[in-house]
Amino acid sequence: MLIFKAKTTCPAKLNLSLKIALERRADSYHELESLMQMIDLADQLTLELYPGTGHSLDLEFDPELSRELEQSENFERLYAELKSADNLLIKAATAWFEAQAKDLPRDYACKWSLYKKTPLGAGLGGGSSDAVAALRLLNAFAKEAQKTSFTRRRKPRVLSDSELHDIAKSLGADLPFFLLDSSLAKASGIGTDLKPLDGTELKHYLVGIAASPYSTVEAYQKLDELRLAETFQAQPYANDFTLLYLDTYAELEASRKDLAALSLQLSGSGPSFFYSFNSAKEAKKALAEIQTKAKYQKLRQLRRWIYVQSLERPPAVELLKV
Repeated sequence: MLIFKAKTTCPAKLNLSLKIALERRADSYHELESLMQMIDLADQLTLELYPGTGHSLDLEFDPELSRELEQSENFERLYAELKSADNLLIKAATAWFEAQAKDLPRDYACKWSLYKKTPLGAGLGGGSSDAVAALRLLNAFAKEAQKTSFTRRRKPRVLSDSELHDIAKSLGADLPFFLLDSSLAKASGIGTDLKPLDGTELKHYLVGIAASPYSTVEAYQKLDELRLAETFQAQPYANDFTLLYLDTYAELEASRKDLAALSLQLSGSGPSFFYSFNSAKEAKKALAEIQTKAKYQKLRQLRRWIYVQSLERPPAVELLKV
């Protein structure tokens, strides 16, 4: 018997800036400062709750993403990671239940359905956003359970904002951002100290998706190696990880003015770059030119280009009929 059903979107994010401290902390993390923006490129996650226990995950890929994955040498590994218990989404859901009464996990079985649209390993926070969406859906269930008599089973407790933050932080430094009521925030510390900002002004971007040669851990290690070298000279990039992709940056920056883009930046630890524009019209015109004009052939060597907008506010949870 279906007990509860709800869905929400899982927005990707862009790092509008990302500065990494040179020295590591005692816990091996780097201090950082970043400006993070949610965008309308998003996955969709649906939760169905039944009597029972455990988690299952059904995956469906956006057609464009599906084609990319099929052409990737790492398709089988990436798919296996998404389906495994090590998936951040399942880890987040498991942690939510562990924060409840000891016998609650035996009362509810979770069926997760994820429609995946955000490219994998692209520096856009797709997996982190999916995991936080799971927390938001489960807390929505707990809120609904408190005000209805639809089940005689032990009712879950609504986790506080601080409890959700702690779960998110334990799984990754960029997860707490997706819990905010604001779509724009300044991050500091290891990325988990957040100051929400007014994100209602609409922004326009073209995101160039590339294949990543590094995991996040490897990207930090490579950045450390480069910056600790005797010959290193500081560079005025908005994102320090740009140092790992200087050839790509140079090729894209050479076309920026012709495309009428305001700026070019790297998102996260890479490898996705994005141009910013004054308007949707300018961004879409640039996208058409990248896709068709011979002089932008080098730009087409990236997996693909996507037009995205900033989100005015984070997504809500939508309750569905049971």
